[in-house]
Amino acid sequence: MTSTATKLCLALALSLPVLVLVQAPVSLDLVTARRAYLTSDNVDRRWLDRLAQEFTKTKRFVLVASEAEADVVATLARGKGTTVGIPVAGVMVAAENEAFRLRVTKAGTGELLWDDYREASVTIGGAVSGMVKRLHQRLILADGEARELVRRQQPPQTK
Repeated sequence: MTSTATKLCLALALSLPVLVLVQAPVSLDLVTARRAYLTSDNVDRRWLDRLAQEFTKTKRFVLVASEAEADVVATLARGKGTTVGIPVAGVMVAAENEAFRLRVTKAGTGELLWDDYREASVTIGGAVSGMVKRLHQRLILADGEARELVRRQQPPQTK
């Protein structure tokens, strides 16, 4: 036996609109890319090495030594983020967060395929790995969408 309160909650839940997450499509050039060349803008070598580690962890890309060998070029840039107040001995002191941007372009043309930005208020490494993880997650979703599209376009198999 279902209580009136339960029925009311169920009716309310069924009447609410469904939230659908809509994301911009990812370029097919990026989805099919397998060779990546890494470069930097205003970033020292250790952060470029961190970017290489994160790209390698995804097992999606093979890192290559030149842009000529690459499908995509991933550029890690460093700049200034927002200014925040930090209390020091009872006085608020302004401090700037570091910010990183990851841009992925099509090798040879420079066409922008992916652009991500993240501030590094505590751990810079977390900002770099977070951007690569976000890219990888979107590519996994795009792979699934592409497979579904191909499946729908194939004629039904007869037995």
